[in-house]
Amino acid sequence: MSDVNQIHIDTRDFECLTDNSHFEFDTSKIKNYPDRFFHTFDSVVKTIEDLYNRSGGEGTWRCLWLRGEGEKASENWNLKYIHIYRTEFGFVICGNDNKALSRDVLNSEMESDEILNTH
Repeated sequence: MSDVNQIHIDTRDFECLTDNSHFEFDTSKIKNYPDRFFHTFDSVVKTIEDLYNRSGGEGTWRCLWLRGEGEKASENWNLKYIHIYRTEFGFVICGNDNKALSRDVLNSEMESDEILNTH
């Protein structure tokens, strides 16, 4: 996977698309917080597996909604897609709006409304 620069995941069913083209992700606001925002490839895999399992595992549909404190990027349909980009500091995990999500947000409690759960 050393040639993968982008990973895009549809969180409704966790289908994954990889891309080797380069995307210039702006790290200027987060580069001073490496432990909060940057991931190795292995930690990306573990994070996505965790989100998949906590959101109900195998299924044809779900709405992934995290309860990150004050973090609108992880609410409602803002995580319909997860975009992961390789940067010079490591991989960055983003929501629909390409805003980097911190480890705290990614590890936050999942909204468990029955309507949103895996179907």
